[in-house]
Amino acid sequence: MSYNTNIASDEILEEEPLTTEAEKVTMEDGSPPSELPEDNKKPKEKETADLQLSFGEASLPPEQRISAALVFMEKALAQPGSPHFKEFWEARKLCLDYFKEPISPPVRTYLWGKYCEFSKEARRLKEILDEQTAFAVEQIEIAVKALEDEIINEEEVLSRALPIHFNPVPQFLQNKLDLYVNIQLRLGLYNAHASRINVLRKELIKTDMRIRQKNRFFQRLSLAGDKVFPIRKELIRESSTQFIDDVDAFIAANFPSDTPKGDLYHLREEIKALQSIAKQLSLNTHAFTHTRKRLSDCWDKLKELEKERKKERSQQKAVYKQHQDEIEAEIKSVLEQFNSDQITLDEARKYCEQLNNKMRKTELGRDEVKYLRDALAQLREPIEAKEKTIQQAQAQEEQQRQAQRLEKVHQLRQKLQDAISNETNQTVDELSALSKQLVEEGDNLHLTRNERIQLERFYRELKDKISFAKDQAILSLAEEGKGGANYAALKADLAIITEHRRQIKETLDQLKRLAGLSGLDISKAMELNHQIMLEKERYDKAMLAASDLEKKLRSYKAK
Repeated sequence: MSYNTNIASDEILEEEPLTTEAEKVTMEDGSPPSELPEDNKKPKEKETADLQLSFGEASLPPEQRISAALVFMEKALAQPGSPHFKEFWEARKLCLDYFKEPISPPVRTYLWGKYCEFSKEARRLKEILDEQTAFAVEQIEIAVKALEDEIINEEEVLSRALPIHFNPVPQFLQNKLDLYVNIQLRLGLYNAHASRINVLRKELIKTDMRIRQKNRFFQRLSLAGDKVFPIRKELIRESSTQFIDDVDAFIAANFPSDTPKGDLYHLREEIKALQSIAKQLSLNTHAFTHTRKRLSDCWDKLKELEKERKKERSQQKAVYKQHQDEIEAEIKSVLEQFNSDQITLDEARKYCEQLNNKMRKTELGRDEVKYLRDALAQLREPIEAKEKTIQQAQAQEEQQRQAQRLEKVHQLRQKLQDAISNETNQTVDELSALSKQLVEEGDNLHLTRNERIQLERFYRELKDKISFAKDQAILSLAEEGKGGANYAALKADLAIITEHRRQIKETLDQLKRLAGLSGLDISKAMELNHQIMLEKERYDKAMLAASDLEKKLRSYKAK
């Protein structure tokens, strides 16, 4: 029986040169994969012989060797990740040679079906893998192209970058903050480029594609790395050198002779800010370690000095407490004496002032001062309460005195009005004596300005009334013919009236001048107008009296 051992041409797959595991190893800086060592390269004949040996010895029936080859082919396709196509092609070729040997037709048919099934599956997997590889190559091409464009258009990318804000910012670095911001902004861009280059290299290593195509990508990434890594390294060196110099300058300025200088709290905050900004800057290992060690040493010096100061404050606190106890004892003593009425109110106030001055002169801490002020406030409470009681009593007495005085002023005003109206029909001498008495009463009442002004009007009216009464009396004597001696009296009275009229005229002119001034309120203007009217009446009466006296004197001369 003859067997058809010819295989259809459409069932034979072309071998594809795929990437091996050894060819996936590359350097981080983008160098292409190195050649395999000579001792790892095996001749194709040796590989085939080893593969044949894995399927069984030549003495075994072909069915068993074909079955072993099919199992091997199935495992090669079922590998996780990418199938082992190279081993699959070798096993397929050997399996095809085994089919040329005499085999039972039913077994041949079954094994040949499995063989065709695995071949079709390999073709399908190869197509899928090619599509995935093409897609991966396309994406890597886009990423590499974008990276190259950003490297070329560096300034444009930097102009779109977000500003960098350091938090917190040391006061010592305020003048050089722009320098660090500019360096860190560029470093941020170059760090991003370096990270993308490394990520793309790792992605290329994992991606299955032709070695030639992969090497082209590695060469492009290597050229990009040549533009990124040296500049990035120089920027890191510049930033590190500048930061080391600034930290050394800060330590030299604030820790001369290894002794902290200035406020400890400010120095602590500055050291914390410098340590924080060191983490935000891109520094090399030497700069970060050097600056952190020096700042840590300064921090330890601050802690040691703070410990010494705490010890001093503790000793000083004991002194403050002793002074506090002494002053507190004095405050309690004064309070007890005051409550038991052993000292007067004035003495208590004097003691409070003395204790307050003693607190200012005595060495005390902030807490002790606050405590003693509260204690002194408690001492002042009963003193101020007693003062308030006394003041209230004095105010009541003053109100009573004021009420009595107002009553006397009212009575005096009433007496003046009665005297002016002369309802009691008193004589001129009696009115003169009453006027003198009323003037003395007004002087004893301690009148206010307004009250004095009001009473002055009544005094003037009473004085005018008395003067008018005297004139009438002299005129009556003259009419009775008792002239001789009365002529001299009339002449003296005329001189008095003339002087009185002159005084009234001066007062009237003064009031008119005041009324002519601007800026007076309505009530003040009305009061002035009323006074002017009264003075006019007085002036008219004085003019009338003087005119009568002058007539009488002329009549005496005619006789």
